[in-house]
Amino acid sequence: MLLIAAAACLLQLHPEIATQNITLITVTAVIYGASLATGRNLRLPSSKVAGACLYGFALLTFFTGSYVPLALAVAAGALIVSSLETIVVAAMTISGPIAAAAKQRSHAPQAEKPATSNTGEASSNATRIQPKILGTR
Repeated sequence: MLLIAAAACLLQLHPEIATQNITLITVTAVIYGASLATGRNLRLPSSKVAGACLYGFALLTFFTGSYVPLALAVAAGALIVSSLETIVVAAMTISGPIAAAAKQRSHAPQAEKPATSNTGEASSNATRIQPKILGTR
């Protein structure tokens, strides 16, 4: 919600952001929407970097009163990279019935293996050293 509110305020203060960068904003919004459609919040480090860049752009624009196109490009680029990473990681993660079956197999009880125990006696492979008794003088 904060992202949407900040974007709305920025567009009201600087409408040239939308008019000059419609392609960048559209591509970024479509890719970000696709990453949201995966339904996964992976909390990847790239998403934290993208969020920092977006809020850095917003703060820079609010405090200076002017819009810096390079800062918008960096923030949008970071969001695109983060969104693409989310899409790729979500696509590589196994989900659905196959994953459920694998999980069920891996957590199924295993047959017990007979355990061998040592009851204090030396193993049959070990050699016991017997002291030699030498003749007395």
